[in-house]
Amino acid sequence: CRKIENVLHERGYFNGCVADYLLYDRTTKTVDVTIIIDRGNRFMIDEVYVVCKGSSHIDNIESISNRVHEILVSRLTWRYYSKDFINGEACYVKKYLAKKGFMNASLFLKKHFNRCDQKVTLFFYITLHKKREFIFFGNHYFSKEQLLENILEFGRSAWLLPPEILSEELEQKYRNKGFWQIHIESQQDQERIFFIIREGPRSSIKEIEIHGTSSQVYTKYLKKLCVSCVKQHFYDESTLKYALAKIRAWYEQRGFWDAYILHQEYIPLEKRDTYKLVLTVDEGTQYYISDVCIDKFPELRQYGPFKTILRDFPQAFDIRLLQIQRDWLIDYMKTHGYLYAKITSEFVYDGPLVTVVWHISGCDEQVTFGKTIVRGIVPFPFEHVLSHLEYKEHDVWNSEQLEKSLLQFRDLGIFETIHIFPYNIADTSKEKTVIIKLIEDDPFEVRLRAGFQQVSKNFSFKSGSTYKFGGSCAWKNPFHAADQFFFNADVTKFYRSIVAAYHRPWICNIPLHMLIKGYAHKYIQPVFVGSDKPLYTAIQQGVLIELRRHVPHVDCGCNVGFEIMETRGLSKDLAKAINFEPALINKKVPHIFFEPSIFVDFLDNSLNPTQGFFSAVSCKGMFPWKKNSTIFFKILLEHASFFSLKSVVCALRLRFGHIFKQKFTNIMPPERFYLGGENSIRSIEKDMGPPLGKFTDKKGETILVPQGGRSMVNANIELRIPVFHNFGVVIFQDIGTLVENSFAEVEGGKLLLGTGFGFRYHTPVGPLRFDIGWRWNRHDPAESRHAWFLTFGHAF
Repeated sequence: CRKIENVLHERGYFNGCVADYLLYDRTTKTVDVTIIIDRGNRFMIDEVYVVCKGSSHIDNIESISNRVHEILVSRLTWRYYSKDFINGEACYVKKYLAKKGFMNASLFLKKHFNRCDQKVTLFFYITLHKKREFIFFGNHYFSKEQLLENILEFGRSAWLLPPEILSEELEQKYRNKGFWQIHIESQQDQERIFFIIREGPRSSIKEIEIHGTSSQVYTKYLKKLCVSCVKQHFYDESTLKYALAKIRAWYEQRGFWDAYILHQEYIPLEKRDTYKLVLTVDEGTQYYISDVCIDKFPELRQYGPFKTILRDFPQAFDIRLLQIQRDWLIDYMKTHGYLYAKITSEFVYDGPLVTVVWHISGCDEQVTFGKTIVRGIVPFPFEHVLSHLEYKEHDVWNSEQLEKSLLQFRDLGIFETIHIFPYNIADTSKEKTVIIKLIEDDPFEVRLRAGFQQVSKNFSFKSGSTYKFGGSCAWKNPFHAADQFFFNADVTKFYRSIVAAYHRPWICNIPLHMLIKGYAHKYIQPVFVGSDKPLYTAIQQGVLIELRRHVPHVDCGCNVGFEIMETRGLSKDLAKAINFEPALINKKVPHIFFEPSIFVDFLDNSLNPTQGFFSAVSCKGMFPWKKNSTIFFKILLEHASFFSLKSVVCALRLRFGHIFKQKFTNIMPPERFYLGGENSIRSIEKDMGPPLGKFTDKKGETILVPQGGRSMVNANIELRIPVFHNFGVVIFQDIGTLVENSFAEVEGGKLLLGTGFGFRYHTPVGPLRFDIGWRWNRHDPAESRHAWFLTFGHAF
């Protein structure tokens, strides 16, 4: 508590109060510690006073004091008190005094608190010692402030150093920028040092010559590394050092561990103040890695970074390979329970051939998970805690399992704080006890949201924009089973969604998620993207029960429910345009549905995958409540694979969907398949993939509207190319088709093809992407030749 009070005082909460009390539970043998913090109001700096004193020979001490007072008043008054902020301002004052020649000035701060008004008065006591002022003449390239900054880097020692040493430092600063004829004279009186600067002309490098390389190819490549020195108009020492560092790194990557620049010489050219840089290189011996031996684990030579050595024998020994191999071995040992393994390397030389021998000690036994201890008041049975753990007692230790277990508890949504960690991590025992600390969140939660949504084409705010209001409330853990009641509602100009649900993460000690949900959705399909005019209104109302089970890499579930669907607002002309049975307009269609699904995920990263695959299968059977309706059965298959080609990622996806035993005109528009948009064919606007219908509005204009399809095939291929830092480029090819009755309809140029490119900026929540695609052919002159999208996340 005392440390917390100190932190509060440092941040200006001087009236803060910290109290604590302990609650002992004899049943669970736990102690709950509650800390109550009342920060109070934050104090503000009211007034600042400066008292400046010094030796009698300092004649302008009053003016200095007034100027310091002006600086501190303008930068401190009516600001909230903060110790770090005041210390920063004190350093600024010391720097100001040093520029005035008072390098040994001392500063003392005294504070006076008015606790009633929550204000602080600051008193700065400054003592000025002997003055030493630096004056510069003849400088043009560097300003006086820059030269003074260079001297002030010596700190208080600058007051004691002779002027000749300071002159040499300034001359070196000029030489590093190409002023090789620089000359600085210094003169000193009692309180001042004068520097008379003759800068002279600035030199430049126009040619580069390299000696000592073993190959002409090497010479040409090294010249390319130094080209920045020639392109720069004048000589700059930092640019040259950077180029020489790249040369040394280039040699190290090719096995020349002892390569260094033996000599560098500047030869004058005919043009005045231009030079040729001559670099003499001593390459030394080039080493090759011939083999890798791993004590106690010889089988690891076939995996990770070691298999490339066996495949490409021998290869130049890039010294960076050593760190890559070490990191891989450390990660392997930790993920296989060898927490205390010590890894060292040894080189065995056979001329230029090097064998790397890895010695691994401390791996006699694998560390395993021990008992699990839960601290805090657990709001549900301990068996349920164990069911959410990704490990079991006596399993081989793996820190990734702890992270996955943490995510499992976080997904329950009823805890404010979750900590999972090994007890006494420094203990070297072969079995580690795991501590789980859970703090339950508030049982009731209410959230409101409001915003603006744009669904128009090309960001046209004249149409397609809408308000957005919504809210949600939740009752957490009502039956002490990590369950939740929640209610969500969202309303915009284009849709309305109301959902009430109850979620329970297990049934009879089985980690089987159960969701009971009632919903009422209303969606207005616009005539086209950006239009305020409705094409039709789709209404879905129903209840469902969802059961879902998650195991490593696999998520499977099933929905069973009752639903009423209705399509409103369609005239006969519009129904004809979208190929919909007029008899179903404004007709409620009740049905029982059964919807199983399975999702398989073997991706290395869910937000930005580089390797692996995922597959998804979902089916939906709709059984009519009335006898005169037909059975509806829908299936959707999806598979995506990702391959790494060095730094480039090749991504492939294939989707197939089909609706069985249903006449196309009887299929409700929301249940049909559509193509076009940011996640299917990116050369076509959202849902505008042919076949399209036509109708004439009141103004006599012909408008295209989406009909959808009974069957759908869609394939996408992408090359995701990193450029620099978090930016990347994507080249893509999309292909697909929609079929109303049979695949024979695909003939005659009805295949949808789109080619394009995009940009990616990777953020912590996924990539921000821009895609633009062009169509290979158009089925109607009114169709757009291209489409572009700005959104979050990859296309797949």
